[in-house]
Amino acid sequence: MGCCSSKEDYYDIPRREDNLPGRTHFPKTTAQSIIAQAPAPTHNKAQNARRPHAHYDDENLFANERIKLTPLPGIALPNNNRPAPVLWAYPANNFDYTTQNRFGRPMGGNGVDAGPMRIVTDRNRNIQGMILHPLGDPVTFERAQERNRRRPDYRADY
Repeated sequence: MGCCSSKEDYYDIPRREDNLPGRTHFPKTTAQSIIAQAPAPTHNKAQNARRPHAHYDDENLFANERIKLTPLPGIALPNNNRPAPVLWAYPANNFDYTTQNRFGRPMGGNGVDAGPMRIVTDRNRNIQGMILHPLGDPVTFERAQERNRRRPDYRADY
């Protein structure tokens, strides 16, 4: 029987989903699975609108990525003197897009809330990174660090 190791890429998030101090290691494969099941962006509204929201990157966390990306074609821009968005933010959980209200919240207060973490993509749902609201701050975002770790691989050699 052989034992070796492989790498697992993840986002290192300096908080937990449940608003308690701590860290979350969010596997990139989980982010990819969530995005694969989510709808493509259809509008450029950033807040209080259906999800996925446009992400204008006010904190300038994705400056290098934004340079290479293009906006949604033929979609009206909000009247806010901002350039067209090239990033969209998706809840980093099993958010039900089919039952959200016009404000991007679960209808009737039932269902999974968007939570504090977001997966950021381009218009084609290619993941650019993850962001999170810092603990106690529901307005601003910070970017999660991308890391990898070795994990044991216990496959048997037959």
